[in-house]
Amino acid sequence: MILKKNKKTKIYKEKASTIIDIDMKVILWVIKINNSDDNSNNPIFKYPLNWEKILLKARNHGVILLLYKKLKNLKQQVVPPEIMTSLKASYNNNAIRNLRMGQKLIKLINILSTEKIDAITFKGPCLAIRAYKDLSMRTFCDLDIYIRKEDFARVYDLLELYGYKSHFPHIKKTKKLWKRTGRDFLFLDKTIFYDFHQRITQGSKQFQITEDIWKNTSYTTINSCKVKVLSSENTVLALCIHGAKHNWLHLKFITDIAFFISSNRNLNWSLIISKAKNMGCLNITLAGILLSNELCDLPLPYMINKEINENKRVKKLTNNIKNRILREKTSSGRLSEFLCIPRTMDSISHGLRYIFYYIFTPSQFDLLVINLPEFLYPLYYIIRPIRQFYKYFTKILDLLFNGFKRSKSESQS
Repeated sequence: MILKKNKKTKIYKEKASTIIDIDMKVILWVIKINNSDDNSNNPIFKYPLNWEKILLKARNHGVILLLYKKLKNLKQQVVPPEIMTSLKASYNNNAIRNLRMGQKLIKLINILSTEKIDAITFKGPCLAIRAYKDLSMRTFCDLDIYIRKEDFARVYDLLELYGYKSHFPHIKKTKKLWKRTGRDFLFLDKTIFYDFHQRITQGSKQFQITEDIWKNTSYTTINSCKVKVLSSENTVLALCIHGAKHNWLHLKFITDIAFFISSNRNLNWSLIISKAKNMGCLNITLAGILLSNELCDLPLPYMINKEINENKRVKKLTNNIKNRILREKTSSGRLSEFLCIPRTMDSISHGLRYIFYYIFTPSQFDLLVINLPEFLYPLYYIIRPIRQFYKYFTKILDLLFNGFKRSKSESQS
């Protein structure tokens, strides 16, 4: 680690080293999009490797299945047999689980179609197939379904009729409020969560992929059944926003983008750029694609490369994210995670709209805290910001207090 002196404060600050841990080099080798070549002679295998540590890192970053696939394709045995046995067991268990979840998704889509309710699936099993060409090659914990806003009440009542349990039970009067907010809602079937979206991306009205979402859909096949999915262009936008929403904490957000683009070569990049500009998320989109280029070796399309070369902010943003990942800082506070999207949007006004949406739009927890009669529902738009201010203000105070204590103890020692 290199120490850098700050002239004003006479305090030495740590400057991130460019040295990458050998275990992290293995993970970076794993996520390259070219999986066809045999890399048994790769120099990284000449070093003594802590495979337990590598497995732990791969799980934390959500790339354990890519690790298994890459190692399985090697012609020479470079991994201890017990490690390969563990990886194979993880792969087989995930394959069985994903197959079962795919069947559950098909069953749900069929239930909705009986009532002529249109639905679009995204992420989960459909992303595994569209990005990795294999249902078993991606881990996911729930099933995401996008529905029309006007179908909310019908979907809710239909699922209850078929025995699905609502994660947050709504009565008739709260359904009106929930439809108006556009928030997601969860249903549970034994151990599987179904996440219903009234919007693909949460945020202000401008920050929505809604312009032509139903006109430009595509189809993919899950368990021999065709299901409706987002267009490839809308999927790229949704994946980049999803990664930014989670502060790019794990490599899986980047590999999803890299492998999806690699598997869908005929993307309309001018349309993607135009939509991203209209939504105020061009920086987020370019950052996601540039990270895919620098970490996964995804070739940059000409139009994207041109936009990146004209955007210094994106290069700086990408470097910061990449350095944080390579330093293996894979956790952040909720405040930092929440602010990731607004501080990287194209303008201050776009960022403020996003913040205002989250501060003022009621969530299910606001409804749980205070049960108001229907004629007082507008008060939830006041209760919400008060709760958010209290939650984040106390966190900020706690951070400041702990920082003060730490600096005081350092000065005394």
